[in-house]
Amino acid sequence: MKSVIDFWNLKVIEVPDDYKLCTVCGHYKHKHSYGKINEEKKFIPTRTNCEDCYNLSTEKFNKVKENKKEYFKSKPVKDFIKKIERKQTLLEESISVEEMIKELKKLPKGSRLVMTQDGYYAEGDLAYIHKPEKFTEVDGTTIFNIGNSSQNY
Repeated sequence: MKSVIDFWNLKVIEVPDDYKLCTVCGHYKHKHSYGKINEEKKFIPTRTNCEDCYNLSTEKFNKVKENKKEYFKSKPVKDFIKKIERKQTLLEESISVEEMIKELKKLPKGSRLVMTQDGYYAEGDLAYIHKPEKFTEVDGTTIFNIGNSSQNY
């Protein structure tokens, strides 16, 4: 099983690994819906749209395609996409507590931590956080950097 985004119901769902997203209707369907079985009983992918869309008349096909296009411009879908992107950003720009504790335990006793910053205008609401990196020494105390807030012009 794999996690995918079901834009029609605005949620993350689980589908079998061999399901694909139809480029026309936007639904997930079994891979066999996207091609044909040859004489040797082997599946051959032949298109990116599902069998249901493939069998539509040109008029209905274009209508389904246009409806999907308009739906993806709607506020609920745009808000949902922002929410998913925000979750992804939080995961990418963070470090697990367990990993950070493991790294902090490696530092010399008496060390101190800082987060650097640069620029003036914020490009986002999160600073980048990372494993400790030696930053400088002050009066024999090692200072380690654990993140940066970049606020470029």
